[in-house]
Amino acid sequence: MSKAILVCVVLLSGSTSGVADQIGTPLDVARKADMSRKAAFDAACLDATALVANNYSDQTSLSARALANVKMCNGHPSQTICEISSRAMLQEYGKTPFTCGTNVTDSVPLVFPADRPAP
Repeated sequence: MSKAILVCVVLLSGSTSGVADQIGTPLDVARKADMSRKAAFDAACLDATALVANNYSDQTSLSARALANVKMCNGHPSQTICEISSRAMLQEYGKTPFTCGTNVTDSVPLVFPADRPAP
């Protein structure tokens, strides 16, 4: 894995989270829900970066699982995180699947498709 990808992973894992401001919800509950949601988006960006890097290294088309993670990362509440992932891929491979802010989904499927089709 290249330095650009490793820097992306470090930045994503150390990113800060916001606090949800919800009326009528105890602060601890709101904070945990917001952190859980943010953690899911962070994980999607990390997984997308790793899966896409594998596909680009193998020179194969993106798997359904990689595409699901890319779509979730595109919709990250902190667009900066998506842009960091995109820049890392551009720097390393000269192309990126990320279109931060477009082609998004709110969540990944509960059951992911297999990364590679079964033989």
